[in-house]
Amino acid sequence: MISTEDILSLSSCKSLSDVKELDLSNRDLKVLDPCCFKGLKNLESLDVSRNSLRDIPSLGLPKLRCLNVEENLINDLAFLKDYSELTELMVAGNPILSADKNIAVSLLPKLTLLDGADCQPLRKLEALGDKKLLPQISRVWESTFKDNLLPGASDEEVSNVKKDFLRHLRRTHFECNEFSIKFKKFKVEVLGGELFEEEVQRIRARTASSTPKKKNKIRPSEESSSPSKRVTSPTRRHLTDYELVSSRSVVHGSDVNVSSPRREARCLKKSAEVNASNGSPRKRVASPRKILNLEDRRQGISSLHKQEKNANLLQGGTRELNGSAKNGSSSDVRRSCTPRKKLKYEAAPSREEKGSVKGAEACIFLRGHSQDPADSVTQVWQAAFQPKCEENDLSPNIVATCGGKIVNFIDASTGTVLKRYRSANLKEEFFCLAWTMLSIGGHPSAVLAVAGKAREVSLVHPEQLVCYKSFQAHTKYINCLHFCPSQPTWLLSGSIDDNIHLWDIGIPKAPGYQTKIVNLLTLKPKCEILQLCVSTRNEMLLAACHGGLFGWKFDQKSLVKVDRSPNVEFRLPGKDGTSIEKEPVVDGLVLVEDDMIVSKCSNSGMIGMWELSTHVAPIRKFSQKLQKVKVEYRSTFLWSDTKVDYFYPSATADVMACGDDTGTVWLYSIGKKGATLVKPVAKLMWPDKLSCSDQVSVTKKDGKVNANSVRLSPDGDYMVVCTDLNIVCIWRITR
Repeated sequence: MISTEDILSLSSCKSLSDVKELDLSNRDLKVLDPCCFKGLKNLESLDVSRNSLRDIPSLGLPKLRCLNVEENLINDLAFLKDYSELTELMVAGNPILSADKNIAVSLLPKLTLLDGADCQPLRKLEALGDKKLLPQISRVWESTFKDNLLPGASDEEVSNVKKDFLRHLRRTHFECNEFSIKFKKFKVEVLGGELFEEEVQRIRARTASSTPKKKNKIRPSEESSSPSKRVTSPTRRHLTDYELVSSRSVVHGSDVNVSSPRREARCLKKSAEVNASNGSPRKRVASPRKILNLEDRRQGISSLHKQEKNANLLQGGTRELNGSAKNGSSSDVRRSCTPRKKLKYEAAPSREEKGSVKGAEACIFLRGHSQDPADSVTQVWQAAFQPKCEENDLSPNIVATCGGKIVNFIDASTGTVLKRYRSANLKEEFFCLAWTMLSIGGHPSAVLAVAGKAREVSLVHPEQLVCYKSFQAHTKYINCLHFCPSQPTWLLSGSIDDNIHLWDIGIPKAPGYQTKIVNLLTLKPKCEILQLCVSTRNEMLLAACHGGLFGWKFDQKSLVKVDRSPNVEFRLPGKDGTSIEKEPVVDGLVLVEDDMIVSKCSNSGMIGMWELSTHVAPIRKFSQKLQKVKVEYRSTFLWSDTKVDYFYPSATADVMACGDDTGTVWLYSIGKKGATLVKPVAKLMWPDKLSCSDQVSVTKKDGKVNANSVRLSPDGDYMVVCTDLNIVCIWRITR
């Protein structure tokens, strides 16, 4: 028997709370007294190997990560259910079967090493077996026990049904060659119990939701005088010259109805070319970003020749960046002496509370995603703000923008282009980008992943302005990138090849940036992927696609690395809140505060906001079929009636914005619920006149300006708009 005094003596600590590692090996222990372990709240590693223990009781060790029970007399590992935080376990030398190791891995979702070996092969085997067992268990429930569980049943009745169900499962033969007999029995009981609890919750939730209706029926007088009405809540250059464009006059928001098939027409012209490059025809026309409009490019090139003589004469509102023309160069900025004028857009008076969004003022318009300062052809597709680094946070408003072969790093608060990365791949045109924080050289550092037409992902370290790794990720163009919030090295990539890949990019080792890229998982929504997001709270991966909004169960702590189709399809209603569009193009997907979803369907004329948690609750975990969940919007927002696809919105806790094909940015306050279409607090129109020299042209192409994507800073103070005129617009939100 071990005592508290023995523990303090062995650990050389003054108090039990200071003990982090404890070695009790080879002490002829037969039992462990939980009372002696009560104060070990910070114990992380426990070694009780080479003793005579037959069982390990619940010792109440919340921070225990490593447990060594080698060479004891333990023949059952069921005790591990009390140690769910373990990441490393040693059990060799005990009278246990190989099936017990499978059970250990199943009981410990965070376990990575078992007797020094990686647990992933066992987890993959378990996932494959589960896929075979679940349908069989489900059939038993549906055919024999479903009708026994009645709404309103007492706890005792529910308990009796559960006992009968589990007893029946133990006597039933199930086909699963992947599992040994012992492990199969264990999994059947576990899966059966989980399925039963899920059915109980579903029935109780359905009963609870129907309770108010019964109460209304009791009062016929009220029902006759005021009949109740069921209301359904409607719910994306080399460094020579960089131009600054500011507006001259104040333009107030006004309603604009836009209906332009420009992108659709352009898509039709390119469809044959896209199909040829991809090697197979597609049912839908590929995204307009895929191949640049040849006619626009010819016009742009001819206009650039005309303007070439005046390329160095930019005055007034223009800014020049002089520096090296080498790949990945940066330069100093020479500011114009003429102060720029700011366009201020203010919303009409409203009842907004103090601090709510009122409008925005234009800070600076920048042009610089090609080698020519007058280029108005190159498309700027996406922007993303660098995550904050507490250790070296010189500016919290650094934003990266991508277009052409170039990524610019801009300080949004000053409008200064700090650095620029240019791809050496002649086939590259960047469409998407994503940030993460990694420990490089012993300190946290921001890393940017960027991808596009070349079908490869490039990993850039902006601090040293170096692309330290590029790898082929897809067979066709890459539309979107997203880092997992709880796993900074896990990168999701989505493509028009209809696949989502999960990559582990590893942590580069300084100074040579050595790293290994591992493909962890492939998900198949069977349609082109446009945007991705991961909710840690709901353990859900969402993909906005050419054909709907799909979701997968996605636990970042215990990932099941088995390629699979979606678990759920979220069916998005239209303006009326009831009708469901068949196979919609979901070109807007934003996750706010890990639970609130902002979604937009092309051609819908509105943007919806809804809570993910309330929609994933009724999802049946054990269903092998694609489950369809109708979304009920918390709020809906009036947007442009344009027929053009691919305008990506952005949102924070209190503000939302989205551009359209006139260059207008629709700005919304999302602080309050709204059952009807909420109008924008401001519409930021594209300026007609500029306070810059005649050589700078922001003339609309065919009378249109596509505000491809909008990105709000995390604090909601700045907004960056990416356009198809090779212009990046930076706005300051006013409140």
